[in-house]
Amino acid sequence: MNTSKVVITAKGLFGKICSIIGWIWGVFWVIAIIVALAEGTYLDSFVDVIATLIIAGIFVAPAVVLIMIGHRIKQRIRRFRSYVSVLASKDGSAHVEELALAVTRPPAFVAREVMSMVNQRYFANANFNHATGVVTINRQFDPNAYTQPVMGMPTTGMHTPSAPSHPPIIESFTCTGCSAVGSRKKGFHGECDYCGTVAS
Repeated sequence: MNTSKVVITAKGLFGKICSIIGWIWGVFWVIAIIVALAEGTYLDSFVDVIATLIIAGIFVAPAVVLIMIGHRIKQRIRRFRSYVSVLASKDGSAHVEELALAVTRPPAFVAREVMSMVNQRYFANANFNHATGVVTINRQFDPNAYTQPVMGMPTTGMHTPSAPSHPPIIESFTCTGCSAVGSRKKGFHGECDYCGTVAS
């Protein structure tokens, strides 16, 4: 499995787990607080009520943190897909200000995030130039390069670069990993330039 797809899938799963645990933990303690206040058990004074709320808040706080972590990861992955969409529309190269417009965030924030995404392998083949502020995707597809044919597809009429007889037929495909549109030789596997997912 491609490194980029593994990273996105793992982070997305981690975010969902954090959100689920956070909501379960939070709802449990909110119900416990409501029941305790309604029954009035051991709450003989205003001080007891305040103490109970403080203790409950201590237990609810981790739930809030987990929910926020899950939400931030979800938003980060959503912004990644927006970055991919912009880069795909700009033929694999876009200025950080163009990416910032797509996600309505300051360019400085987007620059830091894109650099972090490049380092964490969100992108499979991306470079970020700090001096120019341009994000570039290194194209992996070469119409004249030989790649493995799709399983079950006939190989008759397919040629390697060493003995070409006809120009290759190029077709588009939509990446299942990041929804970007890529190109490949008809009858062959294609690799997404943005996240590296192999399409059959």
